[in-house]
Amino acid sequence: MSLSASPTKPLPERSSSHIDPASTQLDRSLVDAALASSMDFASLDELDPSLTEGFHIFYEREVPCELRSAEGNDAPSEVGALEAIKVKVLVQGEAATPLALRVELSSESNLFFHYTHHITEAAFKELQEGQKLMVEFSEYPAVILRMLNHCVREPHSHLAVFVMQASGEARLDFIQNMEYKFVELLSCKFVASPEELVRQHVSFRYNAVKSRLALMQARLADVHALIKVKSPSLLLQLQRTPPRMPGSNAAALGSTMRSDSTVSRTATLGRSISMISSATAKPERVPSLAVAGGPTSWH
Repeated sequence: MSLSASPTKPLPERSSSHIDPASTQLDRSLVDAALASSMDFASLDELDPSLTEGFHIFYEREVPCELRSAEGNDAPSEVGALEAIKVKVLVQGEAATPLALRVELSSESNLFFHYTHHITEAAFKELQEGQKLMVEFSEYPAVILRMLNHCVREPHSHLAVFVMQASGEARLDFIQNMEYKFVELLSCKFVASPEELVRQHVSFRYNAVKSRLALMQARLADVHALIKVKSPSLLLQLQRTPPRMPGSNAAALGSTMRSDSTVSRTATLGRSISMISSATAKPERVPSLAVAGGPTSWH
């Protein structure tokens, strides 16, 4: 008896565009990291006006500072406004044997706020003797770094108080709360940056944000086109997913509003450029200080 093989029913072809929805769940943080790594911002940072005269960035971070104002020889206000200040520490020469140190303070809420602390090894001798410091000038950048990190990580026990004079002089005091008294660890003298330097920094920040926005938009357009060809169903899912809002959960809010902090910052800096160009008087550098809301005062 001969057996004949029954014809095998061919399997239906599966569309290459069909993807299991479970497999399309992407980690947003991985996507953001991939996009950020593909951006080349090194050429933009080279235009930073801070990177002149052989200075390079040693430390850069936002640090909570209490801002106080003082008039003449009068004592500063006992309570100031707590604000996130961008601190940039720059070193001239090698980090192990620096020739000079410069600390720059700026603010996102007040683009005209810009102060500088510049010190050389010769000037450090006077600071060392006056404040009885037990470190050499080569260790001074690391000391500043530790002080700033303490203010970020331990804000209840380490305070950064920035006292500004109407003359443009200022000082940054690092205070430690010992529970039974406040101890001043270090005090650095600052001076308000000249108008031309402030103009250069505002222009650089505006152009940098504008260029970053253009690069990100171009890169996102490339990713959009690639996903459209490789996985249309994934693109459809991404389009249906509500965008995230900075500092909140967009899905929980059920909002489809697009909030782009880079675009808003570009617009803000753009208006500031116009203000600088049309201003005839020197802008106010000292921001208004709140009467309450700062950390405990010290005497």
